[in-house]
Amino acid sequence: MNRKRCKSCDNKIDYKNLIGICYRCNVCIDCGGKISSNSHKGRCKKCLGKSLFGSNNPNWKESGLCYGAIHKWIWTYYGKADRCENKKCVYPNPHHYEWDNISEKYLKDRKDWRRLCVSCHVKRHRNKKKELK
Repeated sequence: MNRKRCKSCDNKIDYKNLIGICYRCNVCIDCGGKISSNSHKGRCKKCLGKSLFGSNNPNWKESGLCYGAIHKWIWTYYGKADRCENKKCVYPNPHHYEWDNISEKYLKDRKDWRRLCVSCHVKRHRNKKKELK
């Protein structure tokens, strides 16, 4: 049987071991820190979370996301909307802000999104509906 060496302790390991670390070492393959013996794919919890984030996640979709998923994505990458980017906003101190999609195509691009207060957001969509009628 073909064998290779552990990256951490240089012990011989089975060729089927894809991560390259023997199970006796209990060392994270990314940061080198200690991990529990039942750890997933040889990574500690902190590194596992980082390794499965964004496009590295097996469930990642580049396009075709539903309304809720794309809004969750924009919150994750750009945070909560905290100001109104409408230059014509007449409300001095609104309390709530929302992310608004400019092109209505819901792209994963910051240029396609803007922060609006609730009043400006509602006005924008109300005007869109009038144009369609």
